[in-house]
Amino acid sequence: MRPHGWRAWLLAGALCGCEGAMAPDPLRLDVEVVSLSADGAEATAYLQQAGRDLRAARASDDPQRREPLLTALLARPVPARVEGAALLRLEAAALLCETWMQDVAGARRAVGLLGPMLTPARTLPLDPVTARALVCYGDAARRVGDDDAAASTYMRAIRLMQRLQEEAMP
Repeated sequence: MRPHGWRAWLLAGALCGCEGAMAPDPLRLDVEVVSLSADGAEATAYLQQAGRDLRAARASDDPQRREPLLTALLARPVPARVEGAALLRLEAAALLCETWMQDVAGARRAVGLLGPMLTPARTLPLDPVTARALVCYGDAARRVGDDDAAASTYMRAIRLMQRLQEEAMP
C-alpha cells in the first residue's frame, strides 16, 4: 500500500534528517511578539482606519460588504513608524480567505493571497490571528488539492498554538 502525498513527505522528512539537501523546511516556524503602535499622525490614522475596517468586516455576514473593506485594507500602503501592521494585514487576509472559501476558485484566490504572507521563510507574529490565518490557508490549500501544503500549514498552526499556550502559562 502506497502512503498518500503528505504522509509520505512527513515520513521522508523525519527519516532523512538532512536539511541541506532539501528545499527550505515547510514546517519552519519563526515567530516574534508584536504589539500595535504608531508614531505620528499618518501612522495613527492608518491604525485607526484599519481598526474600523476590521470591526466592520467582522460585524458583517455579507460577503459583498466584507470583501471591499478587507481588500481596501490590504491595498492601503503601510506608513512608516507603524508597528504590528503585519498582524492587521494577516487578520484581514484570514477574514478574506474565510469569505472566499465558498468555492474552489475562491480557495485558489485565498491560497494566492495567504501563501506569500505565511511562507516558512517569514517571521510571523506570535498571536492567535496568525494561527487563524495558518488554519485558513491550510483549509484553502486542502480545498484546491494541495495536501502537502495543507498538512505542513496545519502543523505550523499547531506549533504556534503550543507556543501561545506556553507564553500564557506561568
